[in-house]
Amino acid sequence: MVSENKIIGLSKKLSISKTDSVCDNKITIASDGLETYYENLLTKKTSKENALTIANYILSLRTEINLSENYQKMNIMALASLSAFLCQKDFRLMDREEIISFLDNLRRPEASDPLHKWIGTYNLFRVLFVKFFKWL
Repeated sequence: MVSENKIIGLSKKLSISKTDSVCDNKITIASDGLETYYENLLTKKTSKENALTIANYILSLRTEINLSENYQKMNIMALASLSAFLCQKDFRLMDREEIISFLDNLRRPEASDPLHKWIGTYNLFRVLFVKFFKWL
């Protein structure tokens, strides 16, 4: 005879594995057509919650606009980098100062970047973050 605690524990494990497979499927669909690097960026270097949020955002963008591969890659890279910089903090809990500190981290001194190439990355990430956090 199986105890009630074992049945409850088994059902919890099944529901967790079911949500994990749904999450993994969304991440796979969101990174479909891209190099495996971007799927690995989401699955291995980003927390499950943030990876699922990024995947949902990418899937949302696909329905709203004709999403190019490069735009998809830039969004995944920028959001995964932000997540990593803030130690996998949930996107919903991030505040303005933390995002600005990430963007300020992109700044380079004149000696190491005389052509000011960091400004393009800074502005691109800023625009991507504004659109993402409006969506979120």
